[in-house]
Formats: sequence, C-alpha cells, structure tokens
Amino acid sequence: MKKRRTPLTKTFISVSLVFALILCLASVLIFHFLGQESLQELGSLIAKYTIIQIIATIALSVCFICFFTGCIKKQEGEGNQNEAGAVNIRDELTGIRNKMGFAEEIKRIEESIKDGDTQVGLALCDLNFLDTINEKYGKDKGDIAIKDLCRLICVTFEHSPVFRIIGGEFAIVLKGQDFHNYDVLADTLIDEMQDAFFDDRLEPWERISAAIAAVAYDPNKHHDFDLVFKEAEEKMFEKKRTMKGVEE
Repeated sequence: MKKRRTPLTKTFISVSLVFALILCLASVLIFHFLGQESLQELGSLIAKYTIIQIIATIALSVCFICFFTGCIKKQEGEGNQNEAGAVNIRDELTGIRNKMGFAEEIKRIEESIKDGDTQVGLALCDLNFLDTINEKYGKDKGDIAIKDLCRLICVTFEHSPVFRIIGGEFAIVLKGQDFHNYDVLADTLIDEMQDAFFDDRLEPWERISAAIAAVAYDPNKHHDFDLVFKEAEEKMFEKKRTMKGVEE
C-alpha cells in the first residue's frame, strides 16, 4: 500500500522550502547591495559569534525538527489506524461492507429511530446450495455464486446499503424508495434468479437461487433493531424450508 503524506507532513515540507527560499533571496540581496569591503566586515562580525550562541542555535533547530517529526509520526499513526478500520468493514470477496459494517449501520439506524425516522426495514437474502457448490465444484466456484448474488442484490436494491453477513447471506437495509417498493423489487430479484436457474447454457454455479424475506421496523413491536433482524432471519429460513430441495 502506497504511503500517503499527512497534512502536517505537507506543512512541514512547505515551511522548510519557504525557509530555504528566504535564505537564498537574503544571500542574493546581501551580495547585491554590499560591496567587497562590507562583505569582509560582515564576515568578521559573524566570526565573533561565541560557541555558546552557535550551540544554542543548533539546539533550537534540533528541537524544532524533533517536534514536527513527532507530530508527523503521531498523525500518520492515526491515519493508518483509520485506514485499517475502513479496510476491516469491507468484505474482501464482494467489496461491500461486512458484518462489522452492518453492526455500525445498526447503531446509526437506532440513532435515526430515536430522532423519529422510523421508515426503515431489513431484508435478508441467503444463497441456496452453497455447500453443494463448494463440495462438488470447488470453493472458487462458490465464491463466483456469492459474487453473482451480491451483484443482483446491489443492482435491484440500488437505493439501500447491502452487507455480506456470513457465507452467502446478505442484509439489505431498506430505505427510501426501496422501503416503499420492497415487494416489487423482491419479485424482480426472484425473477432474475429464476431465469438464471433454468438457463441450461449457464454453469451449475451460475444458476443461483436464494431465499429472501423482509421486516419493516414497528415501534410497537421492536424495542431495538436486533429484533427486526431476528424476525427477518426467521422469515427467511422459513422460506428456505418451503423451497423444495433447498438446504438450510
């Protein structure tokens, strides 16, 4: 990963460049306005500096450099921690947010609910036959099936954040248009999967199917969003059980 300069690093470099430029300009002006004799007198004056004054100047310079170096390292460390945190909430396989990202989203949702925004729901979608695909064709083919389902979900529910919870299970936080149009969107997703499932031209791992179910937040029934998740999960697994030949 390429190391990026922090704002403090850029400031330190800029100040150093400006300071060097000022020294250069000062040298040019001295040589321009002073004659040879004046320059000799100036040299004699500089030579009269004491060792203590020189040491003091060096010490101040060292302190200045150490201070900025320490601040730069601290800021870079904080930046690296923030970048690591951003990476940790991303699912490596699909690129969408993972279970940790979903937990953060739930916290934000519960804060929004406290502020009066209760028009939110949760849909859970779980890939069927993932274990069979992994065992029969290899895990890499199972990964292809997971990514294909992820793509279909993200395209269908384009106005809602999607999370990969575990394996082939995805969570869709229903907001805005997707919250109001869930039934139509769910039917669209199911139709897309059915077209793929019965397409003999596709490879077995490309003929995906999944169970999907959703629950809208109800302040009279759900004390927190975890209850919404549990109810949606129960409905989703119930649908899996009713789908003939589908494993849980």
